Amino acid sequence: MKQDKSVRFSKARRKDSCRTISISPKVPFLTLPEAVQTNSVESYGTLLSTKLRLKSCKPSCNCTTISNTTALIGIHNVSIIATSGCSIDMESDPCEGSLFIIPFATKGILYVEGSNYTIGMKRNILYTPPLGWEVKLQSPNLAGLIILVRQKVLLDTLAAICGTETLATPLQKIVEQTDSINTSEGSGAAMLNSIYAYFRFIETIRISGNSLPTHLRAASRGVV
Repeated sequence: MKQDKSVRFSKARRKDSCRTISISPKVPFLTLPEAVQTNSVESYGTLLSTKLRLKSCKPSCNCTTISNTTALIGIHNVSIIATSGCSIDMESDPCEGSLFIIPFATKGILYVEGSNYTIGMKRNILYTPPLGWEVKLQSPNLAGLIILVRQKVLLDTLAAICGTETLATPLQKIVEQTDSINTSEGSGAAMLNSIYAYFRFIETIRISGNSLPTHLRAASRGVV
């Protein structure tokens, strides 16, 4: 990836209007009042830069009109970017935490430290620790979720699941490596369905104006 530290939100490669394609299943959180519609790659990049350390942002498709709906959701120590709209390529410096990328009807490639990972050719979740990354899409639409979790929160949660104060070395190494989780079948499919159900539940609570119960939050030990 390029090492240029300047942020570039480019209008390059716009020719035709983006066509709206039905996304199934529907991306959660986009019906909430905090969802924002952006009509340019510059405004979209500026919005995401509040959560990501974007270096560049430009349209993937040949379009004259850029339209995206995005919601930035905070659930205690977890931040969620929910987005749907025109296809946009992005490059980012390392964030403070790890990322879980869940694509919805979106295809492309994620580049991380010289390696590349397929987005959405099969149903999958992409995980990357705090590293620089670049996304190049091959579909006319960008739709999905980016979940940002502080590394300490992730490690503490895994340690609690394992019933130990510290993680064993093999498990520690797992969270330090980028990986693609197949969610098209078996336990992966069940996990993805559980994530969908959880987010729909959170969305319903937010729509009703209630706060999220503490026991449903991902939190560091001793934090409520």
